[in-house]
Formats: sequence, structure tokens, C-alpha cells
Amino acid sequence: MVKRLLPILLCCTLACNSENRKELPSSLIIAETALDADSTTMSCVVLNYQYLDHHKFLNWIDGSDSLRNVYGLKAHSIFRILNDTSRVLELLTVDNIANGFEFANSSHLKEVAESSGFVGRPTVYLLNAVHMGNKDKSATCMLLQHDVRDFNTWRKDFEAYNKVNDNENMRALCIFSTYKNPKKASVLMEIKNVEMAKMMASSPELDSTMRAMGATTKPRMTLLEVWR
Repeated sequence: MVKRLLPILLCCTLACNSENRKELPSSLIIAETALDADSTTMSCVVLNYQYLDHHKFLNWIDGSDSLRNVYGLKAHSIFRILNDTSRVLELLTVDNIANGFEFANSSHLKEVAESSGFVGRPTVYLLNAVHMGNKDKSATCMLLQHDVRDFNTWRKDFEAYNKVNDNENMRALCIFSTYKNPKKASVLMEIKNVEMAKMMASSPELDSTMRAMGATTKPRMTLLEVWR
């Protein structure tokens, strides 16, 4: 089902619906991106929610294509937070981002939450994802987020760094920046060894490397698993 990479740069908040909103960690808040003209992107709708009833949840995941089709949404990937797998980050792609806004503010979203066993109404975010590489269908991922002086300058330096340092234990999949705060940047890393990834994320070497590229804060880490 998942054939291309899952975006990640989750940054400053652009929630299309705010009622009944239950905040997830700040590193998991996604928004639209503002990128330079040479970026390769795709428009996405992201649902952030927690579910209580797994059977009802699967009914939404596996059986709601007719509703998705009304808004031009296409199922893409699902992440679950590693230490709380009832919390879900669901990615859908959309050709026209205006349809994403319409879906986020529709009564259909409330109906989905009620029929699918969600805790409250899902928080919806709209984003453009920068493509970098493909991911495995069943992977563990690490989301690194930090502030940068200039996103587009940092992104180009990071892409060059990633080509040189890509390896089988850890590799970058994609990056984002928010349009409301373009100094917020994140990287989604596919990892093979969780403990090794934690050590790298907290290492002075990674911090100094990112700062040399224009980062102004230490990276913040969130561990995720790819469910679909």
C-alpha cells in the first residue's frame, strides 16, 4: 500500500479544526510548507488522532474509500507513536489542497470520528512534503526537529550531507518546513537500531553538524513505527 516515502517535517501548528483538540507532542504537529521553487513536493492531508476501538479503527482505514474519493484524498501511509500505538499519524495525499481544507472543516470528519472509535475529533493538518527517498513498509523511524536560520539554505546543505552519509543503519527519508514559521525544520529518518539512533540523536557530533548547516537549536527526537 505504501510505495513512496512518508513526509515528516512537523513543526508549528496549522490546525484546520480546533474543537476537542488534544495536543500531541510539539514534534508531531504538522503544517503547510513554504519551499523554494525547485523543490519536489506533494500536497498532503494528515489526520492526528487517538483511537479506542481497534475494530472500528480498521473500518475507517480499510473501508472508507468512498468518502476519501469525495474529497480526492488517497491513502498513503500510517505512523503510530512507538510508545503509544493508539496514537496515529495518518497521511493522505491530495491533488488540490483546497479539497483538504474542505474535508478538514466538513461534518464528515465528525462522522468519521464517531463511527471509527476516535478520541474526539481528529486534528487535521495540511502540508507539502519534500521528497528525498523511499521507505520500507515496516520500518521504525525517528523524527528529528529543530529550528534553522534559513530553511532552504539548510535543506540544500542537509541533502548534500545525506548523500554522503546515507547508510544501512540510518537514512533520511524526507524533510519539511512550515509556511507560518519557515525556521522550523524536521527530518524523518528510517532507522535499523533504535538504541544506536538514540545515541546519535543526543550526540554532540550531530548537534555540531546540524548547527554548521544553520540549525539554531539541538534536535528533538520522536520515535515512530510505520504501520502501513
